[in-house]
Amino acid sequence: MSLVSMVDLDRIWLASRIGLDNAEEFPRDIGFCSYTILEDTEDVLVVRDLTQDPRFSSNPIVAGPPHLRFYAGAVLVIEGQKIGSLCLVDYQPHPEFTQEQARTLREIANVIEGLFEQRRYRTMDAQNDTVRMTLGVLHSLRGPISVLQEEEERLGKALQECIAEESRESPPTTPSMFTDASASAAITMNQQH
Repeated sequence: MSLVSMVDLDRIWLASRIGLDNAEEFPRDIGFCSYTILEDTEDVLVVRDLTQDPRFSSNPIVAGPPHLRFYAGAVLVIEGQKIGSLCLVDYQPHPEFTQEQARTLREIANVIEGLFEQRRYRTMDAQNDTVRMTLGVLHSLRGPISVLQEEEERLGKALQECIAEESRESPPTTPSMFTDASASAAITMNQQH
């Protein structure tokens, strides 16, 4: 069985798997991958018989179902960060697992790391394309927007000129009733004095 497992703080989830169909994720404390990523090197961790290794012999997936007996894992490193592993597991021990097989597993892990990097770059390229397209649209709108702003300024000035011209041509008028009343009051006051 082969697995591409990803590790987060509390769990290991399987990004890809062949032969372990009923598992998608499991707690990190029972996963062999945790040991793989804790290694100081990028060498392959090989445990030819899990029942004979004190780190794993009491592990629930070794001592109980599915009774795994073999593990070989190569750490996956992206941008200097250990994110998971490519691993092989089996129900049988494999005392014959060789250094050459371990190197091959490491080489396949390198290919998977490259695929992760390509995907990340494609995602970045897609995001960059979106940004470029948005900037292009904004740039193409800049011309019409500046024309609209200029038109708004021109119309505002024309309106102010019309208001000023109208106020110069016709002096403020006072309602005739007020003027007549004022004149009557002035006459009345003059007659009383």
